[in-house]
Formats: sequence, structure tokens, C-alpha cells
Amino acid sequence: MRPLVVDASVAAKWFLDEEFAEPARRLLHHPAALYAPDFLVLELDSVFWKRVRRKDLSREEADGARAELRDLPLQYVPFRVLRDSAFELANQVARSVYDCLYLALVIALDGCV
Repeated sequence: MRPLVVDASVAAKWFLDEEFAEPARRLLHHPAALYAPDFLVLELDSVFWKRVRRKDLSREEADGARAELRDLPLQYVPFRVLRDSAFELANQVARSVYDCLYLALVIALDGCV
């Protein structure tokens, strides 16, 4: 089975009650391996911080989500391995380097699978 790459917007739905949260949560039980650039952890910290600041989430809930993230079946790939490819892709497709980290990971995994 081909691996799945999860971006921060999907992973945030694992912890927040948002539209499409249930389909996102089902991915946690999908038989395919889940991958993400390790940068995803920082992106989620930023999401949680913003929610705490807006009082949409308590600090305790944010801390709980951050702790739970450590135990999820997600395999992290160092962003530095993807950096050059992401930069090249960003220039080709006119998207942010951050977004292209995920695309670079998809390409890298397809090459290995």
C-alpha cells in the first residue's frame, strides 16, 4: 500500500473540531503509513498557539494535543532532506516553500515505494 503524506491542515483537524475533522481522523486508522515533514510539528504548534491566543482552546488542551501528537502513527522526514526539492518545486509551481515540502515528500516517497 502506498504511503500517505499528511499536511498540517489535515493534522490540525485531528485535535480541533472543524469542518472535515471526522474524515481527517479516519486517516489515523488507515492501513497505509502516514508521513509528514518534521516541520509539521512547528506548524501545529503555531495553530495551537493561535487558538489559545484567541481563547478557542485552553492552554491545557493545547498542551494535551501537543503531547498526543507525539504518540500518533506519523513518520517524520527531516525537512532538510526535502529543502532543495521544495525550493525547486516552489519556483516551478509558484507556491510557498512550506507547501512544497509536502509535495517534495510525496515525490520522494513515490520514488522509494
